[in-house]
This record gives sequence, structure tokens and C-alpha cells, in this order.
Amino acid sequence: MEFNGERVVPGKVDQKLYLEHLVRYLFAAQSSTGKKVLDLGCGTGYGTHLLAENASRAVGLDSSGQAIEYARERYKRENLDFVAGDCGSVPFSDGEFGLVVSFEVIEHLEEHERFLSEAKRLLAPEGLFMVSTPNKKTYTDLRRGYRNPFHVKEFYLEEFRQVLGVHFPEVRIYAQFATGGNMVLKEPQAQGMGILSMSQSGGMALEEAGYFIAVCGNEKVRGGPDFLFLADDPESFRRREAEIRDLVANMRSNFEERTTWALGMKKDLDEKVELIGRLQAELRKSNDWAHGLEAKLQGEIRLSAEGAEAGSAPSEGLQELGKRLSDITRQCDERTQWALQMQQELEEKGALIRRLQANLEERNMWAIDLDSQIRRKDELIRKLQADIRELKKSGQ
Repeated sequence: MEFNGERVVPGKVDQKLYLEHLVRYLFAAQSSTGKKVLDLGCGTGYGTHLLAENASRAVGLDSSGQAIEYARERYKRENLDFVAGDCGSVPFSDGEFGLVVSFEVIEHLEEHERFLSEAKRLLAPEGLFMVSTPNKKTYTDLRRGYRNPFHVKEFYLEEFRQVLGVHFPEVRIYAQFATGGNMVLKEPQAQGMGILSMSQSGGMALEEAGYFIAVCGNEKVRGGPDFLFLADDPESFRRREAEIRDLVANMRSNFEERTTWALGMKKDLDEKVELIGRLQAELRKSNDWAHGLEAKLQGEIRLSAEGAEAGSAPSEGLQELGKRLSDITRQCDERTQWALQMQQELEEKGALIRRLQANLEERNMWAIDLDSQIRRKDELIRKLQADIRELKKSGQ
């Protein structure tokens, strides 16, 4: 099968173009484990074959009979099938698939609304629909005079989001850039690691992406990496890997410093809590003594009143006792106020420490996950290099 500009044929296209398409399937493969997967507009089947590695079953569907025959001859697995058909009328049951993907297809369709309705019908309630398309701003508008003859409808960012939002309550947009390779970045959020990934890529804006990859669902979209990088060559991959490892090392160092500081704060807090306990015990003892003194004073007052009726003057002891009681009452009030202020301060510091610990734990988990992703990408790049060498041999 020869490449005519519409469907990628491995071994018959430029390696950069092939990797540009392949990275989307690598991205989707991270959500395919154990699921029944449907690839709408599968083309020559190389991506469906990749998804089948971890899926319980993978099905590729395309309107081109020639492409389907090519896929059937070239890619064989027990859990892999290829079907010729229309993406707007798919011969499968409602809710049959846990993952439906469709990369670089929607812009080729006249009836994209019917296509999206069909994707929603096929998706399990908790499933994911991943769909990609070129960014019209960078793909066409900035390339003056260029028009892809196979594209019927291209989308700007907000237009793409709105079209998908009609059918799916949850839509998360990722951006694909070509930066010495292919990078997929998560849409920046108000908070979270998406912003960090963006800044580390050199301040790339979502609106400037070469392609958009949307992850859609009927429920809240969970999972997915903050970014994915596939290099055009091993040296680019090693440079990017080194940058990511430096980022992880810096985050871990920052985490350890903050952990040490938080532990110091906790020790100080524990010491102050212990002091509060001692002072409260002392305060209770002082209050008991003051109450006893007050009872004694009341007794003296009664005796004084009885003496006054008999014509005698108040004793000096009674006057001294009243003065001492007044001083002790004042000291108890001052200590009580201090203890209350100290307790409020400690509660505020305790809340701050708990927030910091939660934030540090979240960042530490992200760094650990990122390190794990790097190791997986290392294995993937080795596998891809082997596949590319094999494809070059078969194309010669």
C-alpha cells in the first residue's frame, strides 16, 4: 500500500511524520490496560496493534477496505480485529468499549456531530474517548496558502472544546508540540502539575499547539500523564530525560528541606502543647486554691459581720486575705488569657503544618510517578527504535 497523503503507511512516510502519529497512540496506550478498545479511523492499523498489547481486545475500524486488508495482513494478534465500516454507523453494541480512540479523523468528516454521537453511544459509562485534530491556527492559518485537500472541517481550540462538550460532560484538552520530538502536555489548570509541565517546556501555550488531543468522558476524567515526550532521535530523548531528571531531583531536594522544616515545626508544636498541659494543670491547681481561699474569706466575712453587730472592728487578717484573693484572681485571669492565646496560635500552626505536609506529600508522589514514567519511556524508546529499524528493513 502506497502513501497518498491521507493515511500513514509505516515505512512509506518520513520517520518524523510517523512518530508524530505514533505518539498519540502511546499516549492512549497508558489508559488501555485490560480494556476493550475501539480505534475509529484506524487507517493502516499500526496504532490499533500497539493498543492491543495491553488491552483485553482491540478493534480497528476504517472506511477504506484497502487499509483494512493491509492491517489484517500485517498486524496479527489473538485479541486484535480489523473491520471495514463507517465511523458514523459502527456495528457494535451500546457501551461496549472502555476506551474509544480516533486520531486525526474528525477533520476528514462531513458529519462530525453524527460521528461524536456514535462514539458516545459505544462508550461504557466510565469509559474514555480520546480524539485528536490539528489546530487550525497553526496547521493552516500560519501556513499561508496551505490547505490539506483531505480535510473537510478544521477546528480552533475553543471551537473544538465546544463541539465535544455538546456530547461529553467532561472534556480535558492536551496539546501536542514538536520540540526536537513530540511532546504532549496537559491543559493548564488553576492549580496542579499541569502548569509546572507547561513552564518546563518553555512557556508553551495551549493555543499554539500543533495538535489538540481531547480526553472525554461521561464521568470526571481521571489519570493520564502530565506530559509525554517521544524524541525524533535518541540524543534528543536523552537531553529531555536529563532535564526531567533534574526537575525531579530539585523537587525531591525541596521536599526534603520542607520536610525537615515541618518536622522542626512539629517538634516545637509538641513542646508547646506539653507546656500548655503543664500550665493548665497549674492553673487548675491555682483555681482550686483560690476557691478554697474564697470560701475561707466568706467565713471570715460572716464572722466579721457577727463581730460588727457586737461592736468589734474587722481583723487585719481578713483585710490581708481579701487583698491576696484579689491578686490571685487577677493572676489567674491573666494566665487564662495567655493560655487561650497560646492555644489559638498552636491550632493555627498545626493547621499550617498539616497543609504543608499534604502539599509536600502530593509533590513527592508526583515526583515518584514522574520518575516511573521516565523509566517506562526509556523502555518504549528502545522498543520504538527496534520497530523503526524493522520497518525500514521491510520497506527496502
